[in-house]
Amino acid sequence: MPFIATNNAHIFYQCWSYPSTRRTITLINGYGRPCADFRSLGKALVQAGFKVITLDNRAAGRSQVSKPFTLTDMAADVVALWKHLEVASSALLGISMGGAIAQLLALDFPAQVTHLVLVSSFCARSFALQQGKRRWENYAAVQATLRHYVATDFYHNNRALLAVMAKQMWQQRHATGASAAWQDQAIAGFSTRARLTQLNCPTLIIHGKEDRVIDPQAAEVFAQTIPQAELCLLPQAGHLLLVEKAAELRTRVIDFCG
Repeated sequence: MPFIATNNAHIFYQCWSYPSTRRTITLINGYGRPCADFRSLGKALVQAGFKVITLDNRAAGRSQVSKPFTLTDMAADVVALWKHLEVASSALLGISMGGAIAQLLALDFPAQVTHLVLVSSFCARSFALQQGKRRWENYAAVQATLRHYVATDFYHNNRALLAVMAKQMWQQRHATGASAAWQDQAIAGFSTRARLTQLNCPTLIIHGKEDRVIDPQAAEVFAQTIPQAELCLLPQAGHLLLVEKAAELRTRVIDFCG
């Protein structure tokens, strides 16, 4: 399996493309989630002509880390991966916490980021609506937590799917052990709000109108502050747009970054 060693961590990554692919997009997932979530979106992006790079963030999936870390450390993992794969520039998509990491990359390494897509993301921890409310101690607690992550109609129409997702999330959380809390610590002091005007690449903001994890007002702040911003608010959608609005998300990302 492909790993890179960087700054007290072993980072698992995946790279998919056809031999003639020239455009690159890097996908960064959210809190506690593995890059396997991007399998369907990644396949569509490869078919649309992109080289797709993704990774398990520190303390998620198959990546391993030996001590606490910051979001800056997580951004540095992406830069190290780009260097390892000899990627000069890339479009960048980040979901939730992954969007926070993507912002740091676009701000600190602007020459390497061609397009920025922020999905269900935030520029400061104050936009998080579930602070202190998420529970992961057992399967039932994860099921109760997950209900807040999707729109009401989606929850009622997809309970079997969400039950499977909850079991998977609890198993992954259990596997990462104490290091899982380090992602919470990394997010705690995050804020790019004062720097958003410095983002100089085309930016697409996608957010669910029924997001009860990250306040949709966060998307409005992005749209009002980032110079080249395009806002897409999706009706009847919560926080898990990869699942709730997979087809629309795929289409909008390909059209924007193509």
